[in-house]
This record gives sequence, structure tokens and C-alpha cells, in this order.
Amino acid sequence: MDEPSRDRAGFPSSFTHAPPSRLSSHLAACCVFAREVLVGGFAAQLDVASALARIPERLPWGDTQWPSHWCDAARASAADSGVHAELASAVLDRYGVEHRRGKAVLSAPPSVVAHWRERWRARGSAVVWLAPPGLIYREVLAVAGRWWDPTDSCWIEHPGGRTPAGTVLALAEDGGDWAFGPGHGPLQGAAG
Repeated sequence: MDEPSRDRAGFPSSFTHAPPSRLSSHLAACCVFAREVLVGGFAAQLDVASALARIPERLPWGDTQWPSHWCDAARASAADSGVHAELASAVLDRYGVEHRRGKAVLSAPPSVVAHWRERWRARGSAVVWLAPPGLIYREVLAVAGRWWDPTDSCWIEHPGGRTPAGTVLALAEDGGDWAFGPGHGPLQGAAG
């Protein structure tokens, strides 16, 4: 397996330069209807917190074949963090909540990452969101000075915090620089 090129923080360059995932539209009734059913269904909850929490309940974490369309998401039984973030962003837009798309790098035990890698490969899905030595790329949202992880349906208060998936090493808004938590910084051996 080829070692990925690394950014100044020591993360795979693909993590740093990845744009937010976007569900495409066929510009036909299938995608227009699917988007309205999904977003409208989530937004119909009692409040925005309930709407956001409903996303991974309806679409548990799992693989997504990219490129993906709104009608694909409506038929899916699972979704990755990119779909979760796209749906959460659409719900926040519907509620009029200002936010920005972002990304997180998490650390998990190598055995867990190896399990996920094999699970995705067995399904024929890309594993560009995993990198040695146990790094995980996850799409998140910046909301009012905090970070929302739509996949684990939880707030990340700061880099260095934990989610059910692992320790948050760094966070960045789309197009921004990585922010590191106390005791966390560029990985050893990173270009400086």
C-alpha cells in the first residue's frame, strides 16, 4: 500500500484538500422529491436538535457509493459522514441556522481502522477516509462557535475532545487551517 502524501500537520493531503461532500441532483422529479422528503421529514421534528439527531437514526453510519444523488440517499439504508453532513447542513438551512461545513481528523485504534477498511472494501466502497496510523476523516459542521458531528449526533466542544468514533485530533472549517487541541499538534515527522 502506497503511503499517502502528507500536509504540514502530517495528515494525508486528501484530508486537508477534500471539499465537502455534495449530493448531486438529476434535476428531475426523483431528486427534487427525495430532497424534500428527506430534509422536510427531518425538519418536521419538534426542534432543530431533534431534527439533527434523527439523521443518523434514519440513515445509520455506513458506506456510500460516490458520486451519490439525493434519490440515492432517500433509498439508502446507511450513509457516510459526507451524506450526514450534507443532510444536517440542509436541515440547518431550513431552520435558518448559520453554519459552515467542516472536517475533523480523529484517531482510533489501528485494529478498529483495519476492521472498517475491510468492511468498506468488502462492499466495494472507497476507503479514502482512513489512513495509517489510525486516522479517520469525518465531515462535521461549525455552528455558533461549536462543532456538530452529524454522524455520531454529538457536539465536539474543541479539538482534543472525544466522540464515539475516537479522539478528535484537529478540526477545520472548509478552506480553513487545522485547529489542534491541547497536547495535540502536527503528527511526528510532519513537514514543517
